[in-house]
Amino acid sequence: MMAVLFSVDSLVTAKVSQTVPIFQYAVVSGALKWALSLFVNRLCKVTPLFGRRKDLRVLIPTGFVYGGFLVMLYGSLAFIPLVDAVGLFYLNPALCAIFGRLAFKDPLGPSSIVGLALVLFGVGLINQSSFLDAGKDVTWDLARIVGTVLGFGAALFAALAFSATRGLGDRVSPGVISTWAFQFQTGLALPPMLANYPAPLVVISDAVTICLILLSAVLACAGEIFACRACQRIPVGLATSIEATQLVWGLLWSVLFLEHKATWHQGLGIVLTIGGVFCIGLDGSIKRHLKRVFRRRSIEGSDELFVPETVEGGSCIKHSLTTANT
Repeated sequence: MMAVLFSVDSLVTAKVSQTVPIFQYAVVSGALKWALSLFVNRLCKVTPLFGRRKDLRVLIPTGFVYGGFLVMLYGSLAFIPLVDAVGLFYLNPALCAIFGRLAFKDPLGPSSIVGLALVLFGVGLINQSSFLDAGKDVTWDLARIVGTVLGFGAALFAALAFSATRGLGDRVSPGVISTWAFQFQTGLALPPMLANYPAPLVVISDAVTICLILLSAVLACAGEIFACRACQRIPVGLATSIEATQLVWGLLWSVLFLEHKATWHQGLGIVLTIGGVFCIGLDGSIKRHLKRVFRRRSIEGSDELFVPETVEGGSCIKHSLTTANT
C-alpha cells in the first residue's frame, strides 16, 4: 500500500513541478501534510500531539533526517528524471539492512543478502537504462551530477530516518513521527524557496494544480504513516525492501503519463528488484524473528502485526496510532 501511495505522490510531484518551483512545492505540500498529520493525530486521540518530552531528544533528530531526505528527494526531481530519482533513492534498503543489523541485531541471513544484492542490481539497471535511453545524448552535466548527489543523499538520510523509527519502537505513534518529518520538510525547504531557487515563486491559482497538490499531501501523509508503522514492527531492511516495489509503479506512471520510453534494462531491473524482495521475505531468519514477535505480542496482549482487528473506539489503524502514545 505505501509503495503505491508514494509512487502516485511521485507522479503528482513530477507533474506539479513542471509549473511550480520544486522547493515552493515542498514548502506548500509540507505544510499541508503537517496539518493533515496533526488532524489524524487529533482524530485518533493521540496525546501529546508532538510526543512526550522524554522522547523529544530522539524525535527531533529523527524528524530532521526525515525532513532532509524528503527535501533532497524533491530537489532531485528538479534535475533528473523521475525514474532516476526514485531509483537512486531506493538504494536505501541495503543501508537500512546494515544499520538494522548493527544497531538492533535485525536478522540478516544468506537469503536476505542475496535479495539485497538483487534489489541493488535491479535499481542500478533501472537507473542506468535512462542513460542509455533512445539516443545516447545523456551527458553528466552539472544538473545530472547535482540530481544524482541529492538522490544518494536522500537514500542515506532515509536509511537513518527509518532506522531511527525502528529504534523508537511502539512508544511513539507513527503519526507523531510524521508530524515532525513534515515540520522539518517545510522548514528545510523554506530557505531555497525564499532565495527563488531554482526558479522565482509563482502564484498557484490553477484549480487542477491546487487539486493535485492536495491529493499529493493526502497520499504522502498516509504513506508516511504506513511506512513508519512498518519500520516499527518488522525488520527495517525488509520494510524498505517492500517499499522499493514503488519502482514498478513509478515506471508504469512514467510510461503512461510522462512519455518515458521504457527499455529492456528497466524490465530486467524490475524483475530483479521484485525477486530480491521475495528473497528477503523468504529468509528463514526473518521468518523466525517474526514468529517470535507474534508470540511475544500475543502473550503481552498487544495488537498483532498487520492483522486487521476491531477494538473499542475505532479501527485497527486508529488502534495502531493510539496504542503507541498511551
